Amino acid sequence: MALIPVKTLDERRYEANTALILYSLRRGSDESHTSYEERGLQNYVTLHRIDGGMVAEGRPITKKQLLRLCQTVMPKLKSKPIYLPPEVLSYNTIDGSVMVWWRPAGIQTLFFSKEMKIRSGKTPLPPLVFIFNQGSLRTVALKEDRRPDPETEVYFTPFYNDGCMGNARVPVSVAPKETKDLEKLFFQGEFTNHSEPSLEGTDGRKLWGELARSGLTAFPYECLKKRGKLKDIIQEE
Repeated sequence: MALIPVKTLDERRYEANTALILYSLRRGSDESHTSYEERGLQNYVTLHRIDGGMVAEGRPITKKQLLRLCQTVMPKLKSKPIYLPPEVLSYNTIDGSVMVWWRPAGIQTLFFSKEMKIRSGKTPLPPLVFIFNQGSLRTVALKEDRRPDPETEVYFTPFYNDGCMGNARVPVSVAPKETKDLEKLFFQGEFTNHSEPSLEGTDGRKLWGELARSGLTAFPYECLKKRGKLKDIIQEE
């Protein structure tokens, strides 16, 4: 099929010079039911030149080439160097859709729903890593109260219903200066008994109930359950 030129209302003429073809696994095939790790790439794209209005031979496109093509029609996709405050660990500078940051251990006011029968109030927290991804906000815990690096061990969150923000209006993109606002948004809601946290030697109700009654000023780190390394968490986003 020949590709015909396009003319706009202001009489400018556009001619096809490049074509992209997207290949995907066929639905219903045996491969489409396997896991991502088993089947590898789900899609790949080839870049073709246009010769005499016809799509000519192509070659697999690289991520760099694909990004450059997207930037041709969407200039705002171009990444610009920006200052990142020390608490920010990772940030998508193209559209602000992903940001990862940490906060040191400290005292925080937590709110629990009435059905939890846990007293709301100030309680000690471990160091936390917050993960914002296109409108969702979740956490993992740390045992060392210092800025983590990619090899730092992280632990499952000790919070109930982590990642569920209820009716809170969470933005789809953020800026590095908004970490405190996002933390405030995370903690201003009530924790409910949905999504029991994964802990060692206790459960969420015992943990938070004891902390609320005892007046402890340090979080019991022995209850945290290992999840992996920080680099693995960032690569998931």
